[in-house]
Amino acid sequence: MADIQSTDDEPSTAANSRRFGRFTPPSVPRRFTISKFWRVVTAAILLGAVLIAGGSSLTNSIVAWLKKRPEYAFTLDQVRFEPAPPGWLKGGRERLLDSLRPFAKSKGSTLDLDLGEVFTRMATSPWVRRVERVELGHPNVIRVVLTYRDPVTKVNRPRQLHPVVLDADGVVLPDDLDFEAIGPMITLEIKKPPADLQGGLAWPKSENGDKILEFARLAEFLAAHSRKQPEVLPRLDQISLYPEQKGVWIELGPKNWLLWGASMDSPDEPPLEEKWEVLRVHVAKSGPLKLIPNHFHQLRKDRISSVEQR
Repeated sequence: MADIQSTDDEPSTAANSRRFGRFTPPSVPRRFTISKFWRVVTAAILLGAVLIAGGSSLTNSIVAWLKKRPEYAFTLDQVRFEPAPPGWLKGGRERLLDSLRPFAKSKGSTLDLDLGEVFTRMATSPWVRRVERVELGHPNVIRVVLTYRDPVTKVNRPRQLHPVVLDADGVVLPDDLDFEAIGPMITLEIKKPPADLQGGLAWPKSENGDKILEFARLAEFLAAHSRKQPEVLPRLDQISLYPEQKGVWIELGPKNWLLWGASMDSPDEPPLEEKWEVLRVHVAKSGPLKLIPNHFHQLRKDRISSVEQR
């Protein structure tokens, strides 16, 4: 009997085991669950909050330390007015600081200052026409840039030592003025000026205030041009304006009258610059306007004529 032998195309059990042993099933990746994602985000947020809180606390500590430093202590000595107060203001800088004294007592450090409040308080000063700006400089300087109220005309008061002084806005200036420093001023002739005028306030409208304002601006114009060309109107202290009369009358000297125009607000009147040029040309050709008995001078559009009084 022939022996039964296994053939090559029938692999053995061991071979089969080795063949399948080389195949390794791929690993299944773990899923990143939603709950774990939010745990990471929350941790990041908490870490950021801690860092921010720490930085804010540090910043507050630095600011608090700076406020205690003597170089940042607020006193009125740190206030700088630009330009410097005018020479005609008695008391000068100290007088201007009166508007800030109540405010300064409640402030310990310059870093606590409200510059807007400084602006508002200085705007109430009777000497200040306009506050241009307020700035905090290094290390402890408060710069206050101002436009002052310049005295341009005066109103004499019966039985009073000093006249009422007005600026170009018709605002009454307080009495503590150095009249020598101001120099000569044009006079507004008012028969009965109000007795209760207050420094820092405009001439009352109920007392012909609009007309006073117009003539105050005319006085400013004449004074400014006379300083540039003194030969035209050499004596400001002899010039008077008459707001209560009909027409715009200028008294150049005792009884020496010039009719400047019909009114200040008439659309038919030439501009002030043109009128000044007519006056300047006349003075250059014929000399200053002199008193002519029973006559007055009249400024027309292109010349000055002499008119007989009736």
